[in-house]
Amino acid sequence: MSVLLIDDTYSLMAMSAPLAKLTGETVLSATDLCSALKLIDAQKPTSVVSGLPLTDDLGMTLLLWVSARHPGLPVVVLLEDLTDELAQQAQWFGAMGSLAKNADPRVLPCGLAPMLGVAAPVEPMPQPAPVTRHLSLVPPLKARIDTDVALSGIFRGLGDVRGHRATLALDSDGSLLSWATFEENLDVRGLAVTLQSLITEDHEAFTPVGSAQCQVATIREGDHAYVVSCCSDTGHHVHFATVLADGGNRPLAEMAHKRLHRELLEVAERAVA
Repeated sequence: MSVLLIDDTYSLMAMSAPLAKLTGETVLSATDLCSALKLIDAQKPTSVVSGLPLTDDLGMTLLLWVSARHPGLPVVVLLEDLTDELAQQAQWFGAMGSLAKNADPRVLPCGLAPMLGVAAPVEPMPQPAPVTRHLSLVPPLKARIDTDVALSGIFRGLGDVRGHRATLALDSDGSLLSWATFEENLDVRGLAVTLQSLITEDHEAFTPVGSAQCQVATIREGDHAYVVSCCSDTGHHVHFATVLADGGNRPLAEMAHKRLHRELLEVAERAVA
């Protein structure tokens, strides 16, 4: 059994021994994406700890590749500057969790232990670095669309990311079913009316084409962008919409909606089986 550690040469030298002691497994090492992918295919490690930066696409490519070729292989990402937004991006690309890098290699086992499901070191250690542990996006749903659970799944997945104002669920007749927001005085019902009028204007883009389809579109209106998706269930359909202020993180919101649709479809397939 082995764990793969991906980072630059200095970090590999500093972190390999603490990681081996923590997991009791052999530590494989790679300093670049290409060699890491070859090792995963050849050695089949039980987990991966990656220090590849997310901001230059190397880390994101690793996560996408693992999700496609080795689903279920846990990947923890180490980030120089851990922010909520980067942690959320890592989650949507399939990371099990995110951990801030620390100059002291003894900190690594403290943060990784709960993620990898192993006992934390018993000897005195520095305080662990901030950890973002990712939860399942949506728990199992009933056969009919559970708008409160689905909406809270999108909202929790997005978190407090750039520009995120609210997430709403609108019934097929335009009525506001549920919503979640960080802003106490936000005019949610006003947003719902605006959103429904925009959906009505572009009806074809938001007509449900079956529960197996994921429709996600972005509408621009004034200083806001509305990331809208449609879920259908036995003729009934619901529009979920994430409202972003100007400059908000649209790709992350769109990813959240697509992730929700995939999980809803998986639940439906299990229910049929």
